[in-house]
Amino acid sequence: MWTHPARLVAMLPMAGNAPGTTLKRSPVRRLGDHFLARAHRVEPVVPCLPTDRGGRVASRSRRRPLRCPTTRQASRRGRSEHMRNKPMFIAFAALVAAVTGVALVLSGGALSGLIAGAGGQGESPSATSGAVNPTEGTLAAPLPSFARHRGFPKASNTGVPAGTRLKSRASITVTRNGAVISNLLVRGDITVLADNVKIKKTKVVGGRIAAGYGSEQSGLVVKDVEIDGQGRVREGSAIGDSNYKCIRCNIHGTGSGPRAVDNVVVKHSYIHDLCCYQEGDHRTAFGSNGGSNIKLKHNTLDCGIGGCSSSTSFYGQWESANVLIRRNLFNTVSGYCLLLDERIKNARVIDNVFGQKYHKRCGGYGTHVARDPAVWSGNKLANGRKVN
Repeated sequence: MWTHPARLVAMLPMAGNAPGTTLKRSPVRRLGDHFLARAHRVEPVVPCLPTDRGGRVASRSRRRPLRCPTTRQASRRGRSEHMRNKPMFIAFAALVAAVTGVALVLSGGALSGLIAGAGGQGESPSATSGAVNPTEGTLAAPLPSFARHRGFPKASNTGVPAGTRLKSRASITVTRNGAVISNLLVRGDITVLADNVKIKKTKVVGGRIAAGYGSEQSGLVVKDVEIDGQGRVREGSAIGDSNYKCIRCNIHGTGSGPRAVDNVVVKHSYIHDLCCYQEGDHRTAFGSNGGSNIKLKHNTLDCGIGGCSSSTSFYGQWESANVLIRRNLFNTVSGYCLLLDERIKNARVIDNVFGQKYHKRCGGYGTHVARDPAVWSGNKLANGRKVN
């Protein structure tokens, strides 16, 4: 005859007790009683304790003869304990169901992304330059574009930090080497005619930062600065043109974003909401007619007005060299998202995202025109498809 293991455990004698005694139960015996009650609906063995008339355990000085609860009383107590723990079980079950539901939703989104990517492989490639090669496939489990692009610069992590107090000033011309311009609200232009100038935690309203073309200054650093052109900077760029670094800049309301000739670094910056389109204009969030030692690293470059040649343009009117374009997010309402002329030598285009804010192919004509870059690697559309 088969016997449940729990029953065998419960039948074991305990050290210090005579067989069959229930006043002293070891942990092993308690475990056996528990499994017996669960598996065979057997009432648990309840130890007898000295109690008073109210059923409470009596102190040593007031102990009365042992009163052991009946089987029915023990069963009622067990049911009472079960009902007391029921809300905990319900809450735990609800938590498990919620976690499972979220997991199913995420897995369903990944599956739909795979299906959409597989369906897109049947589309015919565009005849325009820079069209996406549909045979490259998709990422294994692409995330939604808004989730994947949260790390790119935006208004909340660029420009003047929140809570900074600014002192109002009119236009400034800097002529002292090593000068520091900080915590100012400049209504007009900042013109730099000295070396190693630092402009930080400053907002420029209705103007621009003029860095010159090389002979005027060198070593300019613009950091945590907002430039709001307010539609008054129609022809010029927000900042330009040589020997400067623009770090965590928030640029908007100007005809164009930063312009570059030589020795320019723009990184962790947000260029957006340009203005002032006129017939025949060629607007860009970042532009260069030629130059050397130019780095674009981890920026949001959005040209969302009419007349955009591209989000980022290297026209190559004269020979240029050593251009790095890495980890940027491009978007444009017209043209291409990236123009890279063949006269740009040693150009490296790495790990950029061609957004789909305005068009499925980033730009109105396609993703890019890039003639023989030295390195082209890891560039993708916002939906995860490779851009070659």
